[in-house]
Amino acid sequence: MDYQAAKFARALDPNWDLLLSKAMDLTNLGRNAQNLVQAAYRATRHQADTDPGAAHLVKGSTTM
Repeated sequence: MDYQAAKFARALDPNWDLLLSKAMDLTNLGRNAQNLVQAAYRATRHQADTDPGAAHLVKGSTTM
């Protein structure tokens, strides 16, 4: 476990949280909210179609 922690610490960029915060500030996820909802639905539907164990993700949903 110590080895994995040391490996993680070496690989981690110490400024990742600043970079993530800046990226979130520059991105307006709500800009195309309807498109995001449709994209998420399609991705979930695709996962359910390709992974029988994921069928519960869209069970009872309607087609958009």
